[in-house]
Amino acid sequence: MSGSNRLCILCQQDISSDDDTSVVLTAKGALSVSTASKDRGDQIAAEPGQIVHKACRKDYCRQSTIYSLKRTSEEPIPNETPRKLRSQDFFNVQVCCIFCNYEVGFQKSIRKGANGECVKAATTELRHSVLRACESRGKDNWATTVLGRMNCILSDLHAAYAVYHKSCYVSFKTNKSMSKRYKEEKENDSAKAGRPAETKKREAFEKSLEHFKSIEEQHFTLSDVAEKMNSFLGVGEAYSVKHIQRLLLESYRDRVLITDLPGKASIVTFRETAHFILNEHRTLPKDQSEDVEIMNMIKAVARIIKNEAKSLPPLSEEYPSFKSLDNVETCLSYLPKSLRLLLCELIPGENENIAVAALGQAIVRTYLPRTVLAPLQ
Repeated sequence: MSGSNRLCILCQQDISSDDDTSVVLTAKGALSVSTASKDRGDQIAAEPGQIVHKACRKDYCRQSTIYSLKRTSEEPIPNETPRKLRSQDFFNVQVCCIFCNYEVGFQKSIRKGANGECVKAATTELRHSVLRACESRGKDNWATTVLGRMNCILSDLHAAYAVYHKSCYVSFKTNKSMSKRYKEEKENDSAKAGRPAETKKREAFEKSLEHFKSIEEQHFTLSDVAEKMNSFLGVGEAYSVKHIQRLLLESYRDRVLITDLPGKASIVTFRETAHFILNEHRTLPKDQSEDVEIMNMIKAVARIIKNEAKSLPPLSEEYPSFKSLDNVETCLSYLPKSLRLLLCELIPGENENIAVAALGQAIVRTYLPRTVLAPLQ
């Protein structure tokens, strides 16, 4: 590979040839990164064959993180900014130092002899200066954190009424560590604050979802997520089922389907839109053999059918009656439209509807064993 391909496109850091923490983007992976970039408001255009760190891709494409960034950027700037509580783990640009995230006190100096320590952003150049310092420091933890804050501030720092400590700015620009006094304050706050438990729960929630995605579990329940969280945290420490449902809908929106069945656990299904699948198919290399292109096309059609099947509502809470066998249209109603069309093209003849219904129900029932009770199965 060329030298330019040995840089992670997300963090812009070198990737060694024997680095097992990196991965080459497939067409699907490149589309996921590009979609995440668009959602974040970034300018990254990923292509198949590019290299990224596994951790960078996972963090960059995490839906809950993207949702949080969107929510932060959409919040209006209040006329009066309340005092930042030490137990809070969010960043308030008008109150807290953009470097250490500790409150900047203009009314009373944080330390004796700290004259001129508290500064308000006054020029457009400050943002560019901070970004250059981030690039100069490389991928150290402090630079990564500050860069994340810069990405959340869509306007110039002076327009956002940003504040900072002079000593933090100097330390950051000169590739030094955070000022000892603010570092100690942050460590003490973290030890005293009541937020770490919530952070651990959120991490357990994300790990639980990654688990179900990694094993390609087509369906799982909200209770399954809670049980998996307990395996990370301990019995009784997981989110409630209602809270899990709210987080899923907030983070994944139209990419998650939660089916409620009376008297049964709600079933969760991750899905892809037909638009997403078609766009991914279009990004595949065009210089492949005809056989490979045909196989890719068939795979795309199969994914579209499966995802349409996921959106089927539960048609019955009880096993279908024997009379339903006499109504061909009722039997066909259990099939996604795309699957029905495909089978009609494959199965000609006078009794094609019966054959299509039987075969189609078998396919749907195999794919959705926990949500569909079909009369011919």
